[in-house]
Amino acid sequence: MTPSHHLIVHQFDPTVQVAGGIHGMIVDLIRFAPAHHEFSVVGVDAAGRSSLGRWEEIGVGDRSIRFLPVARLNPGDQRRRVPHTARLLGGLLRRHPRVDGAVLHAHRAEVGVALEALYPRRPLVQFLHTDSAEALRFQLETFWRFVPRTHLFLERLVARRATQTIVFSRVAAKRLREVSERVEPGQNWFDPGLFRARPEAERDGLRIGWVGRIEAPKDPLKAVDVLERLARESIEFTAWFAGAGTLEPELRRAISRSGLEDRVELVGILEPTALAESLRASNVLLMTSLLEGFPRAMVEALASGVPVVSTRVGDVPTVVQQGKNGFVAEGGSADELAELVLRARALGGPEVARTVDALRADAVVPEVFADIEAAVADERTRAPRRRR
Repeated sequence: MTPSHHLIVHQFDPTVQVAGGIHGMIVDLIRFAPAHHEFSVVGVDAAGRSSLGRWEEIGVGDRSIRFLPVARLNPGDQRRRVPHTARLLGGLLRRHPRVDGAVLHAHRAEVGVALEALYPRRPLVQFLHTDSAEALRFQLETFWRFVPRTHLFLERLVARRATQTIVFSRVAAKRLREVSERVEPGQNWFDPGLFRARPEAERDGLRIGWVGRIEAPKDPLKAVDVLERLARESIEFTAWFAGAGTLEPELRRAISRSGLEDRVELVGILEPTALAESLRASNVLLMTSLLEGFPRAMVEALASGVPVVSTRVGDVPTVVQQGKNGFVAEGGSADELAELVLRARALGGPEVARTVDALRADAVVPEVFADIEAAVADERTRAPRRRR
């Protein structure tokens, strides 16, 4: 089969693990793509190990990719004066690498708009990971909350011009299909080599996990409120938070104020193998987010046979089935979530894992690339070129 070249542009360093689902998604897109797809990444140096502006060979799983760092920054550090995207795009403009024959990938709308302007003759696949309208309503974006209409305009613009737009929110996909028929809802996936159900006999006690960026959109402080409610009811449990973010000092203080230091552990950012082990050792994954798309942590927990208790956000209700593989809270109060955690501990095991069998990465990712190939082929049959 003819090789197909993909160029991903994102504030991504394949050598450094960060909190957040986009990093894992990019890694899996590379690892699980069919063999005839080749990859290059224009990204960032998060560890101070690379020479900016110089292509190098990097291993991602058992595949080799070309990597061009154009800025030096830590994608997981939310304490910054200049947005990471601005620094990435500034480096891209300075280096302006050749993209002959490549299908371009963007994971933020402003990056997609910039790529379409810089490389107007190249196919562009735009990934959008949340419902931006909802994020702006909650004022959860660090920069775009000051100019919300501009961000929504850029999102509509790139959806109209992209070869294909994959949106990990059914609500946002429906909204953007009003501007382009090439918008499709996306589903997240899990690595079946890592995330798998434990035997029923291994379940012991109540252990609660929480995974994500320790930032306002994930509302980790509400999770502490949930754990405090359980402690008040004299429920025996342990819990862990995996992730990093600017709210970590406040989270530690909240845990201390609630008297939960002996029960709750902050484990930091976990590599996928360690995360899989932590999930298998748990009874429930608690999600307290104010905003989600199609969360990766939810899929990985369910694949591990761990029921999910979540606030009603994003596409979670399309996957979490009440009383079968978890519960979705109607109101989202700490009291309600605590009650659902207690109900969910009776679930778990292979029957939970079977509810997400269709979301295996080795099944979903090849379908993503088949759709991309079809969209690119369809665009090439159109004349004159519609994006200009």
